[in-house]
Amino acid sequence: MTPDSLAVERQRFVLTTVADAIHTTASPRRAPSVAFEQTSTTGVRGNYDGRHNRVRIRVPGFLDDPTVADDTIRAAVLHEIGHWADRWDRPSAYGIATGGLMSIVGPIVCAVGIALVFGADRVALGGQTVLAGLAIGLLGAVIIAACSWPAEYRADAFAADRVGAPAVRTMVATRRTRDSFTHPGLARRTARLTRTPAT
Repeated sequence: MTPDSLAVERQRFVLTTVADAIHTTASPRRAPSVAFEQTSTTGVRGNYDGRHNRVRIRVPGFLDDPTVADDTIRAAVLHEIGHWADRWDRPSAYGIATGGLMSIVGPIVCAVGIALVFGADRVALGGQTVLAGLAIGLLGAVIIAACSWPAEYRADAFAADRVGAPAVRTMVATRRTRDSFTHPGLARRTARLTRTPAT
């Protein structure tokens, strides 16, 4: 099977996975649309765009790769549907607060910290300002992680409940290995999934 024909077959597989998951998941949100991205950005195989209620799945290097198991694809898709289904990510006081903290407050605090660090010499400020900038930047990163990481754990759990923790662990292992502002790293996510029984 050629990569193109495999990609087409797996796009149908993704659409079926999404439809089945939505059919068995209670959510006040309307069904998300599905977009297949023709990009080759490494590491990002899918995402859920809450603003446009859209699940995006990458084709190059993922759907067209015969070495990627179907269960890994299913786990990635279900992880994104987990974001769609997440009751804490819906329009609510909590959702608005965490969304605002993660999308607005955290980045602004990070930007202030960066400006203090790199602008200290230009405005003849001392080393204490640089240290303050580093601390403020770190605070911004912590704000973003505190809002984003729990959502990633919940999406992993959603997928593990439907396709099994081993498949989700494999999916996680092929995506991110280190902690970032928005995603916990492999060790943290695997540790959480180790406590999730296989289905």
